[in-house]
Amino acid sequence: MEDEKKPSWLPWSPKNIAALKASDPELCKLVEGVIEAAKELFAELGPGYEESVYREGLAVELRARQIPFRQEAAHNVYYKGHCLGRRYLDFVISERLALEVKVGATKLTPDQRVQGESAHHVSGYDSAMLFFSRSNSVPELEILDRHKVNDS
Repeated sequence: MEDEKKPSWLPWSPKNIAALKASDPELCKLVEGVIEAAKELFAELGPGYEESVYREGLAVELRARQIPFRQEAAHNVYYKGHCLGRRYLDFVISERLALEVKVGATKLTPDQRVQGESAHHVSGYDSAMLFFSRSNSVPELEILDRHKVNDS
């Protein structure tokens, strides 16, 4: 376990898009659809709203784009065979992608990234974090490097 690489969060950059497209084109298409929906939402609403507003707006955009999703998807959390409770994911996209929506001042925080990692762990899905800044003009997306798209 010592040499196991901990997944890292990667920005949705041209290099990482190309790598993900090469390794998993279907997932890449889903993520591209989500980010386009988020951009459309943010262009209309702008900054300054609570996470719940952006989540509901994103649901509207995903429906309009016919991207299958579940909102507030419940997953049981187990420890040594015992169910400890439930973890609710903001979105599960096409039963492939756990998507957490976050709002903050300028960038994702380490705590927000840990929440995304727990969504990944409990669901087993690929994971992404969608961030709406209170001060920037576009939403940002980071994807968990499960596919090692950052390896050079």
